[in-house]
Amino acid sequence: AYQQIFSTNEAPSVKLEKTDRRYAWMKKLLARKQAFWDVFPSSWDVTSLLCTSFCKITKAHLAETLDSQRDSLDVANLLKALHCTLDFEKELNAMSSGGEISLYVVEGGDGGGDGGDESEREDEGELTEADLVRRKYQQMR
Repeated sequence: AYQQIFSTNEAPSVKLEKTDRRYAWMKKLLARKQAFWDVFPSSWDVTSLLCTSFCKITKAHLAETLDSQRDSLDVANLLKALHCTLDFEKELNAMSSGGEISLYVVEGGDGGGDGGDESEREDEGELTEADLVRRKYQQMR
């Protein structure tokens, strides 16, 4: 249902503007299904699996949107979406009993950075918004 709702043929700028609606949708889903989580063994950590899947799909959608807007990106919408994303990740991590859930998880890569201050801050969990934008820019080059 999520992909049908948020992967429409709208203009890319509209998709970015509606980032907060994506997160509101997920929060409502988690709240509505709260009664069902106890049915599953706690070792399955179903909530985290669901959230991780949501984050992977959302990451792909947002990456596609950002790529299509590369030359005409509205900085105000980008910053709003980034703030919404960071706030949502904090909420998910507060709910999560296991590891950290993030849209910015890089799987199987070499880090893509130069290995300087950024990797040290990343290890400490102090990645700033500027670092995230810098990383995205470096990956695009």
